[in-house]
Amino acid sequence: MEKVINLTPKLSRPILRQFLKAYLFLALLTCVGAYYFYHSIQERFSNRNKALESISVELKRDAIRTVLQEINRDIRLLTNHYQLKRILEHPSTEALHDFELDLLNLSAATKSYDQIRWIDESGHERVRINYNNGKPAQTPEAELQDKSNRYYFRETHKLSAGEIYVSPLDLNIEHSNLEFPHKPMLRIAAPIFDSLGRRRGIVVLNYFGADLLARFERAGTEIAGRSMLLNPQGFWLNSPLPDKNRGSMFTPTTPGFSTQYPVIWERIKQTDHGQFENEQGVWTFSTAYPNPSDNTPQSGVADANTWKIVSLLPHKTLYGNRALLKPILASLMTLLLIEAIACWKLAGNRQFRKQLQLELLQSNQDLQKLIAERTSQLKADTVLREQAEKQLHLFTAAFKAAANAIVIIDSDSIIQWANPAFTALTGFPLENAIGKPPKDLIRCGLRSKAFYQALSISILSKRVWRGEIGNKHKDGYLYTESLTITPIFNRGEDATHFIAIIENISDRKQAEARVTNLARVHTMLSNINQAIVHIREIEALLKEVCRIAIDDGGFSMAWIGLPDASGKTLIPAIFAGIDGETLEQLNNLSTPGNQNTYPANAAFLQACSVGSNDIEQDPRTQAWRHKALALGYRSVLALPIKVKGRVYAVCSLYGGTPDAFSNQEIKLLNDMADNIAFALETSQTGVNGEHGSG
Repeated sequence: MEKVINLTPKLSRPILRQFLKAYLFLALLTCVGAYYFYHSIQERFSNRNKALESISVELKRDAIRTVLQEINRDIRLLTNHYQLKRILEHPSTEALHDFELDLLNLSAATKSYDQIRWIDESGHERVRINYNNGKPAQTPEAELQDKSNRYYFRETHKLSAGEIYVSPLDLNIEHSNLEFPHKPMLRIAAPIFDSLGRRRGIVVLNYFGADLLARFERAGTEIAGRSMLLNPQGFWLNSPLPDKNRGSMFTPTTPGFSTQYPVIWERIKQTDHGQFENEQGVWTFSTAYPNPSDNTPQSGVADANTWKIVSLLPHKTLYGNRALLKPILASLMTLLLIEAIACWKLAGNRQFRKQLQLELLQSNQDLQKLIAERTSQLKADTVLREQAEKQLHLFTAAFKAAANAIVIIDSDSIIQWANPAFTALTGFPLENAIGKPPKDLIRCGLRSKAFYQALSISILSKRVWRGEIGNKHKDGYLYTESLTITPIFNRGEDATHFIAIIENISDRKQAEARVTNLARVHTMLSNINQAIVHIREIEALLKEVCRIAIDDGGFSMAWIGLPDASGKTLIPAIFAGIDGETLEQLNNLSTPGNQNTYPANAAFLQACSVGSNDIEQDPRTQAWRHKALALGYRSVLALPIKVKGRVYAVCSLYGGTPDAFSNQEIKLLNDMADNIAFALETSQTGVNGEHGSG
């Protein structure tokens, strides 16, 4: 190999002085010019970005205004609807039917309203149209609900004619419970009056909040993708920041934008719109009002439920024109290099011969040193390779012997390696799993597509993801697993693989549930025993038992039946969690022969506890399961209360979930029935004793 000799002369004081004088002057001029050129372009770039952010925020505000204008148009259409006026002035079945048909057509045409309702002045729903995922349907009269205690009814009922109430964006509630899956809703309501000016209730539109947020997200051309929608309290309604979306709807105590950025929030609240810059970047904001006719609150709107549209453009994006910096730096370095070469050549001709000899000598020394270093490096590399092979073998053995399943997945979501514990957990042999995506093997459909998209975004953002998910074994049964996914990066900080560590925690979750349920039943039994001690009157005691079963026991419904005069049929005497008419319908079976399949009747006749932990699947419940399921009951247990060897009464408990009664809980509940029976027997003995002494 030929040695390359550097012909550049060695430094000397005269040559260095001449070189520095010429080169430093030229280099300074070149650098100053390059700086001002780059700074001017960056200034124009940042101004353009600020303008784009302002336009984006205004477009998002206009998108919200457009939605609210559409809703305003529909709510005013309903308050002045001809058929509704007919019903108010001359009630008739025909007018009500025509009104319902028009609402069905409105729901199908707009596809934007989860519910369209007319609620009368007492707060009871008269008409409710449910969108039903694109299949609008009228709600049967028996399922219409009392909404008099809902905040939007109370607020709208106070309004004058022509005023509109716009609710906060929150979650939908059915039968006093949050509807699941969660539905963010925006309720727009207006009062209705008859020809005499009397209040006749309100009309309500439940607008899909997700549609509003989707249109908000599609609008605008923000550069950094950091636009946020905030409610008047400063909570996120929609935000690209992780774990911030709709914080106020799920957990009102979750820190919001106003908590995380208190100074920024106070400044934003002071004005309608604006743009300012701080150490975090450029903040652009505007205000959206519920009145779609203007961008400021009007007297016709009852609630100035203002939303703030806020966008953050970080400095890195505002001034980070890397594509421009690279060619400028490259040009600058090239020019400086050319200048240095030219100046050096001019100053170094006199020292050429001497420098040539020194370079040859130095080159020879460098070559010998390089040979020695390379030989030493080869020996060190051999030792390191052997150590790495031993360590790799050790790690492979450890992974294979691990109790938890370990899976290595590449960036295309294909399984590259898995240990034997994976087969034990999922039931899939390793030869069938390697080379396939995990979703083809173990995704059971219990989680939405959005959940897996969020998981993918998390790990691709260079973060470790931890959580608990449900999956399905190859044999078909479900199990709960604790999953940790860690990304592996190359030197360029790109994620090339992912390591998933999976632990089956089904037994632990079931044990935790059993402990919670037993604690609940123990609390219920303790409170009932206290009632037995303090309450002597039988009817009051039984009412307290039913109340405690609902409030402390967590059961959906409880009732106690007493035999009629013939001693063959149970009659509901005490109940809680249900009204008497509904309970009578639940107990009324069309075929007399099916009465014995009802748990309460069976427990009365057989003098033992009778129940079902899965009303929907239990063949014994076929005659009456449709009624129970319609009321939200999934499990039931009937407990005979025996006094002096005879069934005095039967206590029935209904749960809202399957498998609500374990063997331990049934034993505790039987003990509860015996305690109630003892109290009843003691009470009867006391009454008989008093009569005897008289």
